[in-house]
Amino acid sequence: MCGAKGTREIAFREAAIEVIKRGADRFIVVGDQSRSEITGGMFTTYGGFDTYGTNTQDMVIQIIQKGDPRMKDALSARQTLGPDWQAIVAKGSADSCL
Repeated sequence: MCGAKGTREIAFREAAIEVIKRGADRFIVVGDQSRSEITGGMFTTYGGFDTYGTNTQDMVIQIIQKGDPRMKDALSARQTLGPDWQAIVAKGSADSCL
């Protein structure tokens, strides 16, 4: 449903939520890989053929603590989630991009 871009946005948002839940704010992405795969297909009523597939996103996030020299390059989880970050963290994980 999300497409590759939407899947990546969800993964990034989930990473920011987890960083805050662990009592931190700053993080860096040390691994980021996405892929789209066709997982099947079917013939349509009108003689066409539709395919369907999945989009996956793998991220490796490292929390950066105060005093770490990489702090200046780290992303803020709160800024990533925006001004309503507290409500987003309280709500938790998103099931889809809708």
